[in-house]
Order: sequence, then C-alpha cells, then structure tokens
Amino acid sequence: MIYCRISKDRIGAHLGVDRQEFECREMARKRGWTVVAVFADNDLSAYSGKPRPGYRRLLALIEAGEADAVLCWHTDRLHRHGDPMELENYIDLCQPRNIPTYAKQAGTLDLTTAWGRKDARNRAVDARYESEHASERLVEKMTELARDGLFLGGPRPFGFDSDGLTPRPAEIAAIARAIQDVLAGASIGSVARAWNELGLKPPQGAKEWIPASVRSVLMRPRNAGLSVHRRQVVGNATWAPIVSEAQWRALKSMLDDPERRPKGNLSLKWQGSNGYYCGKCDGKATMRSNSVWSPKRKILQPAYRCRAVNHNTIIAEPVDDLVNAVIADLLRRENVSLLPSADPDELRSAQAELTALGNRKKQLAALYGANEIDEQEWSEARASLTGALERAQAKVAELSAGSTLAGIADAPDPGRAFLASTVERRRAVITAVAVVSIMPNNPKGYTREAGKIDPNRVDITPIG
Repeated sequence: MIYCRISKDRIGAHLGVDRQEFECREMARKRGWTVVAVFADNDLSAYSGKPRPGYRRLLALIEAGEADAVLCWHTDRLHRHGDPMELENYIDLCQPRNIPTYAKQAGTLDLTTAWGRKDARNRAVDARYESEHASERLVEKMTELARDGLFLGGPRPFGFDSDGLTPRPAEIAAIARAIQDVLAGASIGSVARAWNELGLKPPQGAKEWIPASVRSVLMRPRNAGLSVHRRQVVGNATWAPIVSEAQWRALKSMLDDPERRPKGNLSLKWQGSNGYYCGKCDGKATMRSNSVWSPKRKILQPAYRCRAVNHNTIIAEPVDDLVNAVIADLLRRENVSLLPSADPDELRSAQAELTALGNRKKQLAALYGANEIDEQEWSEARASLTGALERAQAKVAELSAGSTLAGIADAPDPGRAFLASTVERRRAVITAVAVVSIMPNNPKGYTREAGKIDPNRVDITPIG
C-alpha cells in the first residue's frame, strides 16, 4: 500500500502527490510487489490537527490484515510532527502484524524490533526539531525584515499594489480623506457607503465595503508608514505614509474607545441632530431629530426637538437649508484663515496626553475588575476620563493635518466643498465654525407658511 501527502515540510516541499506515487510504485516494481491501494491527503501543515481521510483508511486496512507493507516517499509524509501519539498508534498496528515501512528517501522502518522502533521515534524527534528550528529561523528573519520596514507578503493591502509598496492613487486618496472625515466626526458607515459609491473594491474579493472592513483598513499602522510584525509596531516602513502618525494615533484612540461604538443602526440623517442647540435652554441642551404632524400637508415632517424637554420644535429641512447657506458663505469669505496652524511641540504634548488618558482608562477598568473600587467610583471616574479623552482626541485631530476643516476651508471653492460633503462632515464643520441655536416659538403676529420657518428662530453665531 502507498501513502502520499502534500506538505510544506522541509523535505519534498514541492513534490506533488503524483510524483510521490510514481517513485513509490517504482520501489514496488523493483521488489516485485503488487500495489493494492494508494491513499493521499492534502495536508499542508505538519502540525495540522485536521483529519486525514486517506491515512485513516490506510490504518483501517492495516488493522484488517489487508496490508503486507507500506510505501511512502519519506516518513515525514507518513506522520505529522506535532502528534507523537500518531506514530505510537502506527507502531501498535504494524508491530504485531510484522508490517514493514519503506521510505524512498529514509530507508526501511522495521517496527518489529526494539531498535527499529527506537529508530522510528528518533527520526520523528529529529524531524520535529528540524521543523521547529526552521520555524524559529523564519520568525527571526521575518522580524528582521519587518524592523527594516519591508513588506512581508500576504494579500494586497488596500491602497497599494500586490508588492505592498507601490501606491494606488485613487485608493490612497480615499483612505486619507476617510481618516480626515472620521476624525472630523464622520461615521465608519458613511465611509463604507462613499467607497461603494466611488466603485472602490475591497482587495480580498468581497463584493462591497462594510463598516468592519473599512475600520480594519483605517486602523492599520501601515497608513502612518509604520511596519508591523505579529500585531506589534516594530519600526518605520519603506513605503510612504498616507497620513501622519499623530493623525493615525488619534484615529486609533478614537475607534478603540468602547464608549464610541454604536449599538444598532445609528446612521446620521440630519446634520443638526446633537449639533444645534436649544435657545430656550440657554444653550445647555442640544436638539435631536424627530418628526411632527403637518395638518395642512397631512404628512409627518422631519423636525428638530429639544433633547431635554419637548418645549422647542422646528421643521428640520428649511433650518438645514438656511444653516448650510450661511456656513457656505462664511467658508467662502474666511477660507484658509479658519485652518489652525499646528505647533509641533503642542502636537507632541497633546499626543502624550491622549496616550496617558488612554492608559488611565485601562488602569481604571483593571481596578474595577479587581474589585478595588466600587461601581459608583468607577462610573464617576469613567465619565470624567471619557470627557477628557474626547477633548484630547479633538485636540490632536485639530493640531494635525486632520483638522475638521482641512480639505474644505482650503478647497478651491470652500462653500461648494462643504455642501458636497457628507452629513456627518457638514455637522462637524458647522460645530467647528459656529454655534447654531434654535430659538423659541414664532413671535406673535408671525404666520408660518407650509414648509417654511421664521429665519429669526435660527441664530447662527460664528466662533471667534
């Protein structure tokens, strides 16, 4: 009986099953033997725990007394290194039945004698040592290559060709814009929709982008020109960074925060939701999106309502139209003067503060997990840290090239760029340059036309 197996082991790594079978049949022919069965498995790992159907059938026929000898190309093909019991079970079957094993590249295994069994076990130990040693050398080599900033291979990374080095301009631009937008308040879901609308395809064969796959791309250290090995940053890479390290770290801190992760579908539909303020509450409460019944039009209309108390409501669409027109005009007049000028020392300080706050939040969770603080202490401290983290993230994003206004205030037509941006980006830009307050109900004597609002109810005050 012949047994063949495809493997990535050090011996015969490129020798296919057909070639193994041919050489085993040649051994049988020279000895005048008849091959009664051939078994083969595709088992690419010497340590895989996956079942081997061919090997199991071979053992079944040996146990049934149907075999006189077993032929293989090498004993490494017959037994896997990671399972010493596999060899022991094979010995237990072959020894009482006086069945020898002949290997083209390793000679004969006589399992009927103590010396032969010792020889088989020693070969298995030596083979395992060689395999483990080769793995260690490979790990060391890969670590060295990663530290040198070289691409270690694998699937094509989005943004680059399959060599991992040559950029694809359209994809690079999409990644840079997405990081900028998310730092400015856009959702991962909106980025996924934008990439699908642009016709950008995920490199691993998926049909379209989903939030999880976009998040994975945006979180990569490679975007900041950093080399990674075993999920750890080990140095600077040889490819050009897409964004600054400060931007990437700010984004990573933001997306790693479990408090930020939404539950369910929280796709933003109206830019003033949690962005406009209630003028009746003196700016202490924000407005939320809702809907109101229009008796004249006999439909439900999208509206903004005070988040704290239902005492201030206004139709949403005309408010947004008015706000967008005013902000677009402001951006056209002020343009690049609205952009912050980054101080390198201030940016490093802000980044250090962000890292320290992140570490403090982890330490707080550890203290709570160890029952060293009670739930009230944990809740109060977490609320304080969460607010500080959000402010630190905003500070780093503002000081880096990922400013809320970058790509809009410095666009050829800032107003047009603003109006063409996503709803999340518009909200972020609006809150960065102005405070929008919805004032109380219409004054006496004002009669609202259907679908219109009193513009005096919308107070837009530029910041600074």
